[in-house]
Amino acid sequence: MKHDLVNAIKSEMKAQNLSVSAFAEMLGTGRYAVRRILDPNNTSISLNTISRAAHSLGFKITLQPRKLTTNELVELADKLTKAPTTEEADDLEHRFMEGFYGKPYPHVKNKT
Repeated sequence: MKHDLVNAIKSEMKAQNLSVSAFAEMLGTGRYAVRRILDPNNTSISLNTISRAAHSLGFKITLQPRKLTTNELVELADKLTKAPTTEEADDLEHRFMEGFYGKPYPHVKNKT
């Protein structure tokens, strides 16, 4: 999802002839923050930040849960079996269940 958002933002920046510096000024932030927004592999950006960036370019972002495809579920299940930590396994399990049911799934922490 972030890849699609970044591509749309970059495309619109190009269409509006906006440099990273100009876009940063428009957002009231620094160039480094914009570079983090534009990095498709940086998943630590909050939805609020990416939404504000997209909105400033005239985009409206909507999120809609959907069931994952069989291939996506298989990929998540494979990652789950190879998770190096319990925390990562819990996160992957949560994502798997939400993808399977296509709606938010309550996250229950193990009490040990």
